[in-house]
Amino acid sequence: MTFGAVLVILLVSITGIVLYSTQPIEYPLLDPVPPSDVPPQNLDSPEVIQIGPLNLSSSANATGFIPHLGPMTFRMVIEMNITNTGSDDITDFRALKASVYSNENLLFYTFDFQSDWNVTITAGDTVTLHYRNRETRIQQPFDPFVIYVRVLVSFADQEAIITTPILFGMFAIE
Repeated sequence: MTFGAVLVILLVSITGIVLYSTQPIEYPLLDPVPPSDVPPQNLDSPEVIQIGPLNLSSSANATGFIPHLGPMTFRMVIEMNITNTGSDDITDFRALKASVYSNENLLFYTFDFQSDWNVTITAGDTVTLHYRNRETRIQQPFDPFVIYVRVLVSFADQEAIITTPILFGMFAIE
């Protein structure tokens, strides 16, 4: 038991007051998805890539709260549009992780997703999937206002990286 834990137990025993400590949840550090060679330049044109039978594109929305002191809260929703142009179903499509970069290719944050699930994409169908990060408190000296996201996905023993258009994060500032 650490000195801090002993002190808290002693204070609770003497005063009868229960102290609560809120700590941000720690998630394992992930290797970043590499940045784009040339960062996206516009807001309106998502990159569309063809990997095997899938046409993939993605967009993102970032929100959060930036206090004057302490860590910022960061929330992101990634919307992925996928069309299976092949004749077979893809049964194991999965988004693995995402990295957020500034429009100058500076890494801001890498995260995995709140839900970890495989998706079946039926031959000839188009689906739209939504992925969220776990709401996170980040101690980062960075203004995440003009950003883009690189998402690593896998399916049928293949991996692909999808790049969102740039976006302007919507952050409340204390």
